[in-house]
Amino acid sequence: MYTCRGPGSIAPDPVLVEVPVRLASAAIVWKVNRMVNRHARGPWSAAALDRTFHALADPTRRSIVATLSAHDHTIGELAAPVPISLVAVSKHITVLERAGMLRRTRAGRAQLCTLLGQPLNDASGWLEHYRLFWAARVDSLERYLETEEK
Repeated sequence: MYTCRGPGSIAPDPVLVEVPVRLASAAIVWKVNRMVNRHARGPWSAAALDRTFHALADPTRRSIVATLSAHDHTIGELAAPVPISLVAVSKHITVLERAGMLRRTRAGRAQLCTLLGQPLNDASGWLEHYRLFWAARVDSLERYLETEEK
């Protein structure tokens, strides 16, 4: 059995339901992480963060993002340094586009790609929130251990 949040739940705290293991592989299962639910207060959309981190999970897409950070490029220019087909690069660009990380515009026959920073900024803010959270926890543990030694 899994303890998970039901997809129809609208309660502020997760509603716990039991899902048989055999159904867990066939159904989408939301795992409850109480620390995240309690402390993740911010303007971050879970779905948007999921798309951003999914897009950044692939090394080819990270390389495309790094290339676009300098200036706009065509798909052909982005495909040149990677050892995959133009069609595969276009699919990677579609993933980045769906994550809101880049915009494609037509310039004649070419498609120009522009990096959009907001999803990266949101992910950075989310990570910073947890960096501060864990830094405070570790500092608290350090103070506790110092008082225990005395």
